Amino acid sequence: MFRLRPGIPQPYRAWIDDLVAEQQEEVYRRHTFENRDSEAARRILAASREEQRGFVLAAVTWLDLRHGKRFAAFHETWAVRQTLQTVLRRRFPFDHNDVCGLLDWSIRQPYTSVRGHHR
Repeated sequence: MFRLRPGIPQPYRAWIDDLVAEQQEEVYRRHTFENRDSEAARRILAASREEQRGFVLAAVTWLDLRHGKRFAAFHETWAVRQTLQTVLRRRFPFDHNDVCGLLDWSIRQPYTSVRGHHR
């Protein structure tokens, strides 16, 4: 049987697309993305806590879908990961299922530096 892939709801899909577009414009600065230099990241950081919570959940789903593709380049997800990690430094009204999902996502990441946790 076929399984439907989870979709990324709006406005989060547009936010993620904006982050990716900004990163793609920086051809020679792939891993130097800074949230303070990004209009898309600043818009996310200025959003309400509930909207930021939605972004976090959408971003981890998007990252899972993106890395499921065989030829997905790590640099294509850099801006989304950086913004996700910045947003996760804040407190959110995550419920039990959200926390379990985020921990599960973090465990599945290939490198410690991209897991989205901070000491």
